[in-house]
Amino acid sequence: MALYTPRERIRLRLRDLEHRPMPDWARAWLTARLPDPYRFDLAPDRAQPLIFLHVPKAAGTSLAEALGWKYGHVPASRYRIADPVRFDRALRVGFVRNPWTRLASAFHYLHSAIGINASPDVRWATDNLAQYPDFTSFVMALESDRIWNSIRLYPHFRAQMDWISLPRDSAHCLHFLGRFETLEQDVHTLFQQLGIAQPLNHLRRPQRPGAGPHWTPQMIEIVRHRYARDVQTLGYAAP
Repeated sequence: MALYTPRERIRLRLRDLEHRPMPDWARAWLTARLPDPYRFDLAPDRAQPLIFLHVPKAAGTSLAEALGWKYGHVPASRYRIADPVRFDRALRVGFVRNPWTRLASAFHYLHSAIGINASPDVRWATDNLAQYPDFTSFVMALESDRIWNSIRLYPHFRAQMDWISLPRDSAHCLHFLGRFETLEQDVHTLFQQLGIAQPLNHLRRPQRPGAGPHWTPQMIEIVRHRYARDVQTLGYAAP
C-alpha cells in the first residue's frame, strides 16, 4: 500500500497554514485553494445561517448528520474569510472533549485501522503510527518536538482550539459550546434551541471498548504540555 503521497503531504501543510496568523490577503489566497467550507451545509436556506465547527473525535460525525451538515473538518478561519457576512450572522456551534481522552480515541481509531484499506487516514496512520505498538509508547514519543510537530499537523491530533477560534484570538468563537462528557444533555439543549426533534445517532462507535488507558504521571504531563491551550481555555483536568 502506498503511504501518504507528496501531494497529500503538501495539502496537509496548506491546511496547517490556515490555522496560523497571516495577513487577510494571504488567507484569502490560501482559502481560494482549499474547498469551499460552506459546501458542507446541506440546508443553506435556514432562517438563521448555521456553522458547525467539527472538532475531530468529539462526536462530530453524528452531530453533523443531525444538523444537516456534511462531514468535514474545517477551522473557523476558513469560514470567516470565505464569507465574512455569513460567518458573522451564523449561529456557530461546536463540541469539544477532554484532551487526554480525545488523544487516546484518535490514536486507537487510526491505529486500529492500519492496513484495512487505502484511504488517506489509513495511509497516514501506516506512515506515522505503525511504529508504536501501543498508546503508551505513542504518548511517550510526543516528548520529541520533531515527532510532535509531525503528528500535530493531522486533523485528528490538532488542538481543538485551532478549530473553534480565529487566529490571534485567545477565546473560542462559538455561540454554543457543547462537551463530549455531557453529550446527551448538551445535544438536547442544542436541538431544542434549533427545533430539531430527531435523536442523535452514534455513527462511529469506539474502536476499543472498555477501560481507558493507564495514565502515568509522565504521560499526563506530556499531554498537558502539548495541549496546554485546550486544557487551560476549555477547563479540562487530567483523567
